[in-house]
Amino acid sequence: MSTYLKQERIPNNRYKENQTEDNFIDDNDDEYEYDNDNDTAIDDYLNTEKSKIIVTTVPSLRLDAIAKAGFGMSRAKVDREFYMSNIRVNGKKCFKKGIKVNLGDEIDFIQKRSPDNSNYLIINRCILLSIKTEQKEDFKIKLLQNKSLLIEEYKDKWHNDTTN
Repeated sequence: MSTYLKQERIPNNRYKENQTEDNFIDDNDDEYEYDNDNDTAIDDYLNTEKSKIIVTTVPSLRLDAIAKAGFGMSRAKVDREFYMSNIRVNGKKCFKKGIKVNLGDEIDFIQKRSPDNSNYLIINRCILLSIKTEQKEDFKIKLLQNKSLLIEEYKDKWHNDTTN
């Protein structure tokens, strides 16, 4: 098999005995749904040194599943941060962590207030760029991850709860 000789393929499974042809992600996959109107906005995000594109498979399009994949956190930490109101979708507070995330949605994970100006927040942001349905009811998604963005305070103010 020549599938192991192609450099653009990345093994999905870290154990060699479990690597099969089905466990590879093809970066040249043209089946992604992509909105060309957002090219300039996405290019602005890609110009930062702390941004990267993540291609992964998730079991559902729930907020907690996408946030887990996008921020690299455990499901328990996503739950804890959600209940502390540190996770927002499109700049708005979410009241259910099981809401469906749509194409183009921005998921923000609030880190802290800016030490220089209290009117700004330091956040991690993920943008859902594309969704592809897999055969086993899984979703192959493409996310744009930005770490340590400095943004202006939300309209509905974020309160830093330091009582842990």
